[in-house]
Amino acid sequence: MLIEDRDNLLCITKDIYPEIARKYYTTPSRVERAIRYAAEISWDGRGTYDLKGYFPDNFTRPTNSAFLDFMYT
Repeated sequence: MLIEDRDNLLCITKDIYPEIARKYYTTPSRVERAIRYAAEISWDGRGTYDLKGYFPDNFTRPTNSAFLDFMYT
């Protein structure tokens, strides 16, 4: 969705979460939590990517918007 329309990043809770939820038959809150969990795993270095060092503030986990922006680019 971000590849098709970059402006969707500005309306993440109103556009992205509900659209993904409809596509996968779940709720927007579960989508939000799954993205937050993916960012947390990546931030802690437990996943494929280690995000520390890619963000200006190395002490706090990136927001969902910042994480999706990073994954988009």
